[in-house]
Amino acid sequence: MLIKSLVVLCSAVVVMAKAPVNAVISGALLIGLDTTNPRASGSDIFRYQENQITALASIAMASARSANFRPAEMPPKILIHYFEHFVQRLTTSPGIHRSHTSDHTIDLNGSLIQLEKAIRELGDKSDDDSAYRLAVIARGLRDLVPGYDADEPVKTWLLNLLALDNRQVMHRRGNVTFTLARVVLNIKADKSHTTHIPEQSAKLTVSTYEVDSKYLQDNADRLATVVPLYNVPAAMAQLTSPPMPYIERSSEAAPVASCHAESENFEGRVEQDHLNWW
Repeated sequence: MLIKSLVVLCSAVVVMAKAPVNAVISGALLIGLDTTNPRASGSDIFRYQENQITALASIAMASARSANFRPAEMPPKILIHYFEHFVQRLTTSPGIHRSHTSDHTIDLNGSLIQLEKAIRELGDKSDDDSAYRLAVIARGLRDLVPGYDADEPVKTWLLNLLALDNRQVMHRRGNVTFTLARVVLNIKADKSHTTHIPEQSAKLTVSTYEVDSKYLQDNADRLATVVPLYNVPAAMAQLTSPPMPYIERSSEAAPVASCHAESENFEGRVEQDHLNWW
């Protein structure tokens, strides 16, 4: 099986609000290039560092499947029930280590541009890698803000972004890492179901995780038998909710139709656990 390369840097960014969360929108993106050898398969995905971005993408997908977390299929109000289980499975997987966490409070004035700018400005300007990563995350979180709520009003949304970063491997400076970015926002909807962000304060938490390259190498044969392989684009697509474009309040554009259909009952549908917590 041909697997495209993937190297992952993951930091978790969380903007928390006080109200209970009613729905979650998930996104995933890659920072850097996918260096996986397209001819690599099986244990080679875990054994060689150039391929370990694909290994991480596969571990993320295995964690999501075992938690029944299916962003590409589930409506936001159903997906929220499986979110914390997915995060717990991914971040406690063997070979995954948290390296850093920081908390921030940001004041929002209701503008998406200001939301993105407030997050970008938290980056370490003396560290180009950190500043660039946070800039990408800020735009990624901004793009997840829902613009239309077709169902009964949802007051509090959780925006979850998984950022895969392969730059350390690309430049031979370290291991694959990943960022989990979570933003909890109070969002209001008018009679036409078009949403807008009111003024509010939000808590931002950034958590960074690193993949233990040696662990993957030492356990490559076993991991290849228990972790189904996904290439990076496929994993990111499965971990991303359908878009719900946000329209700034000054825009005259018409509301965007909902991308979510609740035609299937996902409650109680749990896939067999392939991970077995190797």
